[in-house]
Amino acid sequence: FTGRGGLQRLAELCPDLAGCPLGDLNWERLAPWRQILVHRCEMSPAGWRPESLAAVEIGYARGALPALDRNRRASGQALLLLGWLSARLGWDAAALPRKGLAPSRLIVSAGRQRVSISVTPERYGATEPGGLVSVKLLWRAGSGPQSVKISRLADPLHLSVVREDRGRLLEDRVLAEPLGQSEMLMKQLDGEPLDPEYSQALQNALPLNAALST
Repeated sequence: FTGRGGLQRLAELCPDLAGCPLGDLNWERLAPWRQILVHRCEMSPAGWRPESLAAVEIGYARGALPALDRNRRASGQALLLLGWLSARLGWDAAALPRKGLAPSRLIVSAGRQRVSISVTPERYGATEPGGLVSVKLLWRAGSGPQSVKISRLADPLHLSVVREDRGRLLEDRVLAEPLGQSEMLMKQLDGEPLDPEYSQALQNALPLNAALST
């Protein structure tokens, strides 16, 4: 799927099928992004502590037609990544949306804290509309700002990773060679077991999808 309708249909089917044996190429496309986030978050003292996270900012490639972005049809990858983050951080999926701020912004509850979320289109012509362009996580830190941002480069084989730690900026270029579409299809047709995190990410994306659509 590329848009929200496909995401919702997959999530509705998943609970009715043992082990959720549904293929989703977007999950494979997000693999380098998820791997980098896991590695970088484990390096940070705040890490995956939900009470420390202040904001999540996700950008995806703008569609060729403005109407696609107005309807937010081209953000399936962004929503799936957001669902994965919410599962990792232990947010209660049933109570995720606290209120919508705008068509692309909302606030969710994380224990006693609030997390600001934005999912917005960006101009980037080197990937298909709806493809992930950037993701940024910002943490609350008494000793100074802490964040990590992953962005696409003109070079499709690398991602930029910028980490801010108490005013210091550390930047890396990370090799993130994606599988081709035919390779992803063959991997799924070969019957490889789906990542167990996929089903939970899909379910957690549903309430976020609904909140961002209002």
